[in-house]
Amino acid sequence: MREQRYENWLDQRGVKWEYDPAVVIADIVIDDETRMNIRLTTALDEEKVLTYMISLENGAEFPPLMLFRDAGGDLRVVNGLHRLAAYDQSERKETDAYMLQTRDLLVIDTLRRSVNTIEGLASSREASILHALHLIEHGYQATDVARQLSLPYTMLKRRLELKVTGERLAEAGFKPGDFGRESVMTIGRISRQAQFKRVAQLALDSRLSSDDLKRLAAEVREAPDDEAAMNVIETWAEKPELVQARERGQKGMSRPPSSPLRNIGTYMDRAKRIMETKDLRLGLLTPEELESLALRAEESAKLLSKLAKELRRYARRAAA
Repeated sequence: MREQRYENWLDQRGVKWEYDPAVVIADIVIDDETRMNIRLTTALDEEKVLTYMISLENGAEFPPLMLFRDAGGDLRVVNGLHRLAAYDQSERKETDAYMLQTRDLLVIDTLRRSVNTIEGLASSREASILHALHLIEHGYQATDVARQLSLPYTMLKRRLELKVTGERLAEAGFKPGDFGRESVMTIGRISRQAQFKRVAQLALDSRLSSDDLKRLAAEVREAPDDEAAMNVIETWAEKPELVQARERGQKGMSRPPSSPLRNIGTYMDRAKRIMETKDLRLGLLTPEELESLALRAEESAKLLSKLAKELRRYARRAAA
C-alpha cells in the first residue's frame, strides 16, 4: 500500500523512486553485511518481527519497503528489515516497495539511518556521530559525511580524533577510559608513538592536571628531535610534585582532590537568585510565597553547608 509520507520524505531529499507493487521477496538479498550496515550495533528485534507477523495474520497492511539495486544488480534493503523478516517468516511471496533510483552509497547509507524520522523516531546527535564514524571507517571523507548528515565538521573531527587516540592508547596497553576527554585529545596530538606512550604513562602515574598535560605536550611537540623530546618528558617526570604524586599512588593514597572553590560561584549564585526572587518586605508576600521562599532558602543553606564541608576536607587532605 503506497504511503504518502514516505513519498514526500523521499521527494524532499531529492531521491528519485518508482513504486513496484509486486517485488519477489526471494530476490531481495539480506546478508550479514546488509544487516550490520542498516542496524550498526543494534540487533534485529525478534519480538518486533513477531508482532508484525501477528498483525499480518489479522489483516494489517504496512508501508512499502525501500529497496535499491547495487552495482552488481542485487536488490538490497534501505528500510524495512523487520517487515521483510515478518513477510519471509509468514511465507509471503511478494511485497510492494519503493525502488530508489540511486547507487550512491553515501546517499543510501544516510537514508538508512534517517528514514525512521518519518515515524517520529528522531535520530539522536550521538547516533548520527556513530553513523558518521562508521562511514568514515568505510572510506568516506569526513567533510562529505559531515555535510551529508548535517553535523558540524569540527565536532566530527574531534570525535574522530578521540576515536583514533583511544585506539592508540589501547594498542599501547592503556585503558582509554582512564583518561578524560581533554587528556585524550592532548595526548593524541603527540605523533611519535614512543613519546605518546611515555607521556600517557606519566600523565596516568603522576595524575597530571589538564593544564600541566597541555604544557608538557606542547614542549614535547616543540622539541627539535626525538632525543630532546624524551629529555623534556624525563625532566617533567623528575619534578618533585610529580614524584610525590607517584609515591602517593604507589602507597594507595589518592591525590588531594581538585579544589571545591569552583563550586562557590554556583552555590552563591543560587542563594543570590533566591534573595532576588521576591521583594523581602514580608508584608507583600502571601503565606504560600513565604513557604516557597523558605524552602528554597533551606536548599541554599544545605548547599553552602556542603561547600563548607568540602573546603575543610580539602584542607585536611591537602595538608597530609
